[in-house]
Amino acid sequence: MKPKLIFKFCAAMLCASACFSASAQKLPNKQEKSVWAPTNVKIDGKANEWSAGYQAKNMAIGASYVIANDDENLYLSIHVTDRAGIFYKAMSGGITFIVKTSAEKVSTRYPVFSYKELPSFDAPQRGQIFSADTEDPIVVKNNTLFASKAKEIGVRGIKGVDTIISIFNDQGIKAAGRFDDQLGYRYELCIPLKYLGLSQNDAGFKYQILLNGGPDKYTVSAASQLRISGIKGPDGTPAPQAEVDAANAVMAGLAQARYATTDVAGEYTMAKRP
Repeated sequence: MKPKLIFKFCAAMLCASACFSASAQKLPNKQEKSVWAPTNVKIDGKANEWSAGYQAKNMAIGASYVIANDDENLYLSIHVTDRAGIFYKAMSGGITFIVKTSAEKVSTRYPVFSYKELPSFDAPQRGQIFSADTEDPIVVKNNTLFASKAKEIGVRGIKGVDTIISIFNDQGIKAAGRFDDQLGYRYELCIPLKYLGLSQNDAGFKYQILLNGGPDKYTVSAASQLRISGIKGPDGTPAPQAEVDAANAVMAGLAQARYATTDVAGEYTMAKRP
């Protein structure tokens, strides 16, 4: 591949990224406002009650999110629309939410799947259109499979609470996920403030949201599927190997980004009762 061709390839990828960035301009990259949770919160993965909308759209995780609290609980609602983030991360390594205070560090992860028994979800084909009026068979299949397999929450940092708990636990820690009619993934989480060492009277805390890379994140096997070969220049002669290697390095970087853990970190100020 000639240098100009490599430039054009990289420019195309940057253009695609810029287009996504432009669509994310309406919301900040990190949540800037505290939010008092609605009174009718139901942790079911549908997110219907979040009428105020998401408070941030983050490029790193390819998702919109909102953190909120009330007198007793802390809530997190996420809408992942990035295809790689859903199928190579959220459905493989799960989503981790970390809360850090001066005295506590608590993390949750959901869903928790064994890498040896990962569910086989159907990803949409490029350009595939889903109907908002009827439930698409792919969406129904994925939600049925998810509901049957996503039965556990990973927990760390809470004394007296096991590291793996059922979604039907009696500690009040709740998590749910669901594919929407466009095959985006909506995730909701509720954690009682008492487990975080927090109350609504506290100033706030630091947080981190991670979309965990799956079993391929430490390997290059995924990158090998995208290797370029047989490149020819404008005159029809084979491109120098150095230029082919440079093009494959770009492809490998894209593949690693597809499988790698991505995250967003910030600070949340506790909302006061309106």
